[in-house]
Amino acid sequence: YLDVKIDNSPDFDDYQMFDDYSDFLISASASAPDLCLVRLGLDGMSGLEIGHQISMIDNNIKIIFMYDNGDYAVDAFETGASGYLLYPIKKEKLEKIIQNTKERQKK
Repeated sequence: YLDVKIDNSPDFDDYQMFDDYSDFLISASASAPDLCLVRLGLDGMSGLEIGHQISMIDNNIKIIFMYDNGDYAVDAFETGASGYLLYPIKKEKLEKIIQNTKERQKK
């Protein structure tokens, strides 16, 4: 689904990918990431609930939700999301939303 290769990207100097939310939450609890790209609709757990749990780990973690359509966009932003991307995700859109998130973080 991610039509973007993030290897060798200047925006990603270190990243991890997870197949399910529970493994991610365990890792994030041990070492909080700066930014999370969260695919809504994985493994039966609500991605929006994951957003809430990420915020409980560290409310400074920036979250960008990704989904097939905009059905959850309002809910995502109500949970404090930094962005919402629609599939298929193009590199330019991903880079732009990450850059915008970084700029807002500096303010």
